[in-house]
Amino acid sequence: MSIDIYAYDDFRIYLRDCFNERQKQDPDFTYRTFAAEAGFSNPGFLNDVVKGRRKLSKDAEAKMIAGFHLSDNEAVYFKLLVSYGQAKD
Repeated sequence: MSIDIYAYDDFRIYLRDCFNERQKQDPDFTYRTFAAEAGFSNPGFLNDVVKGRRKLSKDAEAKMIAGFHLSDNEAVYFKLLVSYGQAKD
């Protein structure tokens, strides 16, 4: 994937951009496809997270990392983005 995670400070925008990039590469890629690949039972979960209606649990965070095929270093940074983005203060 050509999206540089290190250019982001908002994990929701990063997820949106990753999804859009995958969809550009494969027009048949949908939220349902992503959910099946990542192991989510709710096909709209990613969309709910991107729109701020849902938070990511540690389990969901791991599924996002696997679903978008993040490297180990990218995964660490993604987890930091999520922690920062979901912090109460």
